Amino acid sequence: MKLKVPSINGINLILPIIILFFVVYVLTTLIPDDNCIGNECQAQTLNATPTTYPSNGSTIAYFGDAEPESSSDVKELTSDLNHVIPLSPTGRVDAIFFMGDMTKLSLTLQAVAASDVKKVPVYFVIGNHEAQSNSETALIQGRFSASKFPLNPGPARTDKTTYSMNVGNMHVINMNEYWNGATDDSYLKYSSTDGGYVPDALYNWMSTDLSDTSDWKIVVGHDPLYPESKHVGNSLDANKTNRDKLQALFVSKNVDLFIGGHTHYASVQNVGGVYHINTGVIGPGADGSGDGVASISYTYTTENSLILTIKQEDPTWSKPKTLATKTISK
Repeated sequence: MKLKVPSINGINLILPIIILFFVVYVLTTLIPDDNCIGNECQAQTLNATPTTYPSNGSTIAYFGDAEPESSSDVKELTSDLNHVIPLSPTGRVDAIFFMGDMTKLSLTLQAVAASDVKKVPVYFVIGNHEAQSNSETALIQGRFSASKFPLNPGPARTDKTTYSMNVGNMHVINMNEYWNGATDDSYLKYSSTDGGYVPDALYNWMSTDLSDTSDWKIVVGHDPLYPESKHVGNSLDANKTNRDKLQALFVSKNVDLFIGGHTHYASVQNVGGVYHINTGVIGPGADGSGDGVASISYTYTTENSLILTIKQEDPTWSKPKTLATKTISK
């Protein structure tokens, strides 16, 4: 017995039915749904426009010497990081800099991932603790290619731990003070624990980089030029000729801010028209010597100004205080 295929006036209907099912499949599965939400829409969108960061209101947060070494330290650092966006003067944070001495980068990253800043781009400055560990330095080098902001690499052989970037109209140089000017990104000039120094190759690269921008200029590095209360004489002031040469560069290139850590004391100094900021400590770093409370430093821009402000526990984040605010106008 033969199976009879449906037809109209002798025309076979199987092929049109197959085509109809194929069209329905395309319309229902391959074309994005206008009602998709969040990451679902992003996954369905080809050639999506990259995230942009407007000049006015762009905000960067900076933290000094976090030093987590245990799971309880991660919890404490996570708690502090949860206050970063709520305390921001603009209500937003576009980038974060940890100012060196993360102690264990893996634990610092755990705290970031568990906190409310997990979606904010995070950058790490080489501190003397990282310079004592080739593996910690290698972890920081490995993050260079993952940056959400375009990075201008530093001199050859320190190109992944020294770089510049733009956040809105803030131009930031992340300066590795522990490069020996040749092949070692983890160089301690004076002892097994200290030794920030700026070799000629780094100085020359910064001079060129700072000359190529008209944006607000910020340089970050772990050792301060003018330490107070702690590490006096074994920061960048260990060689005052080298320090003074760097300060003269900042003045000549109209650098607005130098931001450092290392001392565990938050402070602001104006030296020759350049503001020198120390970020103090955050997380378990606040449990030892120094301020004894956590600090968060911010820079942000308005139409004609760059503004620095430092927020600090007093003695907890339930009643934070503003430690300092400085406005730099064009």
